[in-house]
Amino acid sequence: MRRVIARQSKAQSHPLDFIGIPKAVLAGLNTKTDDYGAACRIGAECAADLVAAFQSNPYLIGTSRLLAIARYIETHDCSSGIDVGFFNAIDKLILRGARSDAGLAKTVLRGIQPANKCAAKEAHERRTGA
Repeated sequence: MRRVIARQSKAQSHPLDFIGIPKAVLAGLNTKTDDYGAACRIGAECAADLVAAFQSNPYLIGTSRLLAIARYIETHDCSSGIDVGFFNAIDKLILRGARSDAGLAKTVLRGIQPANKCAAKEAHERRTGA
């Protein structure tokens, strides 16, 4: 059995760049390992930490935390496999949620779409004068 030794990343970002990413998720993303399988598991744990943060801090929902995490992964020296583990776990969680209550999900999504399919585009054109 191989033993994995994880180490914290030395790459630092400006503290305001990724504000709102839960500390537990950032700690996992910054873990360094050369073991791809371990990195995938760490990424999945980061996804679980994000869900736990959403449950305890519902105000984070709708604040583009997934986008912030994707940008963080893209711009920092994260171990190879952390991104795969994270987004595979997110995919599975989305599927589980969709299966459990697809009807409610459709209702919620309809509620956030513009009433007119072109309304968002028209509003943008009015603001920009295009």
